[in-house]
Amino acid sequence: MPHKRNPVTLRANRGLARVVRSNAQASFENVPLWHERDISHSLGERVILPDSTTLVDYLASKTTTSSIPCSSTRSG
Repeated sequence: MPHKRNPVTLRANRGLARVVRSNAQASFENVPLWHERDISHSLGERVILPDSTTLVDYLASKTTTSSIPCSSTRSG
């Protein structure tokens, strides 16, 4: 059970995934405003994309390095 092997990393990853989900929700709220160029949503556009891509890259690297190696060799 991977969640019992390293609970601190799992908790951190779960918290960062919540941040990515909340950024995605905020970006979906900006979709109807794309044709309007005002400052009400431009800050969100400038912050959401870099932060989310950095977090997703970090989560992907932590997930691949902290996963339990499994043996996929089959005899026969």
